Amino acid sequence: MVAVGVVVVAGLGIGVVCATSGGPSEKDAVHRFSIAWEHDNYPAMRREIETSAQERYPLAAFTARYRAAQDTATQTGLVTGPAKDEGDGHWRVPVTVRTRAFGRIRTSIDLDIVRDGDDARISWEPNLVFPGLRPGDQLRRTTTMPARADLLARDGTPLAQGPERSSPLGAAATAIVGALGPIPADRKEHDELLGYPQNAQVGITGLERAFDDQLSGTPGGQLRAGARLLAEREPHKSAPVRTTIAPSVQEAAVTALGGRLGGVVALRPKTGEVLAAAGIGFSGLQPPGSTFKIITATGVLQYGVAKPQDTFPAQTAATLSGVDLQNANGESCGGTLVESFALSCNSVFAP
Repeated sequence: MVAVGVVVVAGLGIGVVCATSGGPSEKDAVHRFSIAWEHDNYPAMRREIETSAQERYPLAAFTARYRAAQDTATQTGLVTGPAKDEGDGHWRVPVTVRTRAFGRIRTSIDLDIVRDGDDARISWEPNLVFPGLRPGDQLRRTTTMPARADLLARDGTPLAQGPERSSPLGAAATAIVGALGPIPADRKEHDELLGYPQNAQVGITGLERAFDDQLSGTPGGQLRAGARLLAEREPHKSAPVRTTIAPSVQEAAVTALGGRLGGVVALRPKTGEVLAAAGIGFSGLQPPGSTFKIITATGVLQYGVAKPQDTFPAQTAATLSGVDLQNANGESCGGTLVESFALSCNSVFAP
C-alpha cells in the first residue's frame, strides 16, 4: 500500500467556552457553518469562526486545509444532520462524508461555541477540517487497486485478461489493446482524486486507455486519523468490458497492414461500431486525410455533381488556388468516379 495524501493538523488553544447553554445565536452559528460546509462555501464557514482564528488562518489557508482533507479522503460530498446541544456551548453535528475510495463515512464532529464580542462564534482549529481528527492528527490514506477487469471482443473472446493482459488472439489483440504504464502527468490529479495510489498502472494507449475508468475498478484501502482507523474498504474489481471488436476482422486488419507504418480502422457504417483497428489509425492522433473522400463522394452523389460512371482525366496533381496538390507518391490517376474513389485520387476529389 502507498500513502498518497497527508493533511497535517496542528493543535492550538481552544479558547473560552461559552458558559451559557444553547441560545438561539449558538444554534444559528452552528447551522450556518454546517450548511456552508455542505456547499464548500469556505468564505461563509470562515465568517462563523472566532475572530482570533480568522486572523491566524486567512481565507486562502483556511480553504487549502479543507481541500487538502477532501483530496486525501477522496471526498465527493458531505451532508450534516441536526445539531445536538450538549450544554455549555458544546454542540455535536452528525456528518456523512461520501468518498470514492472508502464509501460513506458516518460520524460526527464536535463544535465549541465561544463569545466573540456580541456574537456567538465557533472555536475553530485545523482538526475540524475532517470528522474524527484530534489536535495534532494527520489525515492519511493508503490505497490499493483491484485486479484489472478483462477486456473482451464482441463474441466474448478475451482481448486482455489477467495480470499479463494476455489473449488467445496474440498479435491481433496486441495491435488494439494498447499498454499499461505509470499515471501520465496530465492525468495525475484526476486519478489521485479517484483514490489511485501513486504507483498504479493505468491504460496509456489503445483500448486500455479508452476504457481505463471501467477496467480499473474501485480502489480500496484505509483512511486514518493518526493511528486511528476512520474508514476501510476492500478494492472492487469491475465486471468484464465487452467491446465491438470482431476477432476475424481484427485479424484481417493486422494481416493487411503487415507491420507497415499506417493505420487500418474498420467500421460498421449503420451503427458506427468499431470492428477492428490496427497501426497508428487508433492510438496516433490523425488528421481526416483521405477518409474525408467518403464525405465528398456522398455530397457529389447526393447533389448530382457527378454520376458514378462520369470520367475524369488522369493526372498527377490538381492546382488549387495556385498550389499543386499531388497524388500519393506522385502517381497518375483518374478514370470514373468509382475508380477515382477506389484509388483515393486527390487530383479528382480535391477540386
